[in-house]
Amino acid sequence: MKHIHLPGRRSAHRWIGALALTSLLAACGGDPSQPLIPTRAANHLYTLTNESQNAVVHFVRRDDGTLLRKGSTATGGKGTNGVTLDGRTAPDSLVSQHAVVADADTGRLFAVNAGDHSISVLSIDPKTGELALLKRNATSAGMAPNSLAYSHGRLYATFLRGTPQVGAFKVHADGTLSQLGSYDLPALAGTRADVAPTQSVVAPGGAHLVVSAGIQNDALVSFGIESGGQLTRPVVSRTQVKTPFAGVFVPHAKTPTCLSTGISDVSLSAYHHAPATGTLTRVGHAVAPGVKDPCWIAITPDGRVAYVGNGSGAISSFSVGPKGEIALLHAKAAIEPSIKQDVPSVAGDSWISPDGKYLYTAFLGADKVVAYRIGSGGSLVKLNEVVVGTASGLSLQGLVGL
Repeated sequence: MKHIHLPGRRSAHRWIGALALTSLLAACGGDPSQPLIPTRAANHLYTLTNESQNAVVHFVRRDDGTLLRKGSTATGGKGTNGVTLDGRTAPDSLVSQHAVVADADTGRLFAVNAGDHSISVLSIDPKTGELALLKRNATSAGMAPNSLAYSHGRLYATFLRGTPQVGAFKVHADGTLSQLGSYDLPALAGTRADVAPTQSVVAPGGAHLVVSAGIQNDALVSFGIESGGQLTRPVVSRTQVKTPFAGVFVPHAKTPTCLSTGISDVSLSAYHHAPATGTLTRVGHAVAPGVKDPCWIAITPDGRVAYVGNGSGAISSFSVGPKGEIALLHAKAAIEPSIKQDVPSVAGDSWISPDGKYLYTAFLGADKVVAYRIGSGGSLVKLNEVVVGTASGLSLQGLVGL
């Protein structure tokens, strides 16, 4: 515990607060002489290098929102090194959101290894946020996992290569993933067999898994989730846009609402979600002019502002109403320039701090993570950036924080 000084009013307030906490601990049977050890890690951020020797890079979030790079931890698997399905080296070679996800309650982080068809499970130290590899799991459910979703001890994965699939896994304490099922999207949902899904997200309450079906598939596919984690036959909702890329459910919405980006002239669409059936009904959309390829999405914890990352390198902001009403705030709330000729910076996965004050974005074409302060009306103020330094400068993928 830090030494306490009493030179002024502010310090006195801290002293009184510490005394009250000590009394409370004593009353509850705690030992006030022992340091308070957090049960969950906090103020940490992680991204995936997606290199041939894949690794997760760890950042610490300072009190002012800026980032400080710490270490990196090997996943034990292989990434794509930025090589796409058609053999080019380009940003977003996994064509996805959520290549890395984490659960603060269990202290686990999950990362895809698309180069060797595996998923790694890592532990998160509750005090330091440092990672340790528990196990790399080969996946027979599909080839080249590209996106993950976690809920209640179950992990769901979509796959980039081979037949478009969704895999369901039970997560064990030692990092083992045991397969619960594999679900063929073309056979079950009638989606294109030559196009991979781009993301999945679990609906509030954990009753449905909503899958973005992928490029040129105008469909969101809702699987029911059984008590054991297996998936039921899906419901297919048409999206009125060619490519629904990524989605997020709106916190605190009066009607369950899913926001979905789309690679089209419509940047963002809102859908009401029927908890009984999983059906999604479009109720609104908004356009951000002057940007291209709206793909990635994050929403503030209060559910009032959504940020869309665009392939052109801009971040757009949108207001969100209590019934899912959406409206453009800033087409270019932030933008990062290209650093490679003919390669846009690509505003990829974003993550927003639990207090809603800061937004962090992985720029996949610029090999860096940028920290922003969230201002009024969806505005963004850049705080700092950290270059990751991947071998190709284009393989960076995914972002998640605690």
